[in-house]
Amino acid sequence: MHIYNRDPKLRSSPRPSYEDRLFHLQLKKLSTRRAVIDLKFFHSILYRYSKINLSGVSFKESRTRGPKIKLSFKRAKTSVRQNAFLHRSKKQFGSLPIRIQSLEKQQDFLIAVDNFLP
Repeated sequence: MHIYNRDPKLRSSPRPSYEDRLFHLQLKKLSTRRAVIDLKFFHSILYRYSKINLSGVSFKESRTRGPKIKLSFKRAKTSVRQNAFLHRSKKQFGSLPIRIQSLEKQQDFLIAVDNFLP
């Protein structure tokens, strides 16, 4: 940042906007990338690809519509807890279409999420 402001050649050149830089680098917005990473990790926890010990969290088999496995834990009462990873990710996961939630293979899930999110 300091070098950018000191060099006269760089000072006179226009700085591209965030959207232009994303387009040029072929990246998605940071919020979208974070959501994909959260959903990937949540999916790996839900379908037990990762061996994480989550005390206070139970897995329930579902016989109704929706995904076969559901996470169950205490409801968050504070805003800090509501924005914690599991609560935030469960909410994001629930907003996905049922066909995406039901995908068990992680690679298929990631492709579907990547195509679904803007």
